[in-house]
Amino acid sequence: DMLAALPSVRGFVPAVHYAFLEAKALAGLGRLDEALETVRPYADDPRTPAWLYWGQLADVFHAAKLGDRAIECGEKAVEHAPDNPTVLIDLAMALLRYRRDAAQARPLLERARTHEISDILQPFLLMAEGVLALEEGRPEKARELLDQSARLAEPLRHSSPLMGAMI
Repeated sequence: DMLAALPSVRGFVPAVHYAFLEAKALAGLGRLDEALETVRPYADDPRTPAWLYWGQLADVFHAAKLGDRAIECGEKAVEHAPDNPTVLIDLAMALLRYRRDAAQARPLLERARTHEISDILQPFLLMAEGVLALEEGRPEKARELLDQSARLAEPLRHSSPLMGAMI
């Protein structure tokens, strides 16, 4: 469905964003080689920040259900933007999701907390902290953080498909 709907937005989104949307749809269908070929032109594009390329590539691997590859891409994104709270949270969440690795996720979330967190990013940080608490055996804290995440995200539900999916 996503591949069929994409042409209708081609003129409304930047080419790099369009390519990654297409790549995620292809990867989700098991067409990973085709997906990677779709985004390859942006790997060395000076107009595409390296951290953004690697972060979006991680999403392609998430869609392909290749967690280790998604983590590798997240690590590259952090290498290129070590002070970007979004990439720190994304990598922490991938580590929790695929490896249940609280020991590596915790310092990433602590680093993210040292930066200003936007209203849109706040629910994602709380969600990751909730999953971390669950992995650390603190279910009451996990529930508190996940409930708070959902409450903050609710008014943003219709702002993007990502926000709706998170809720």
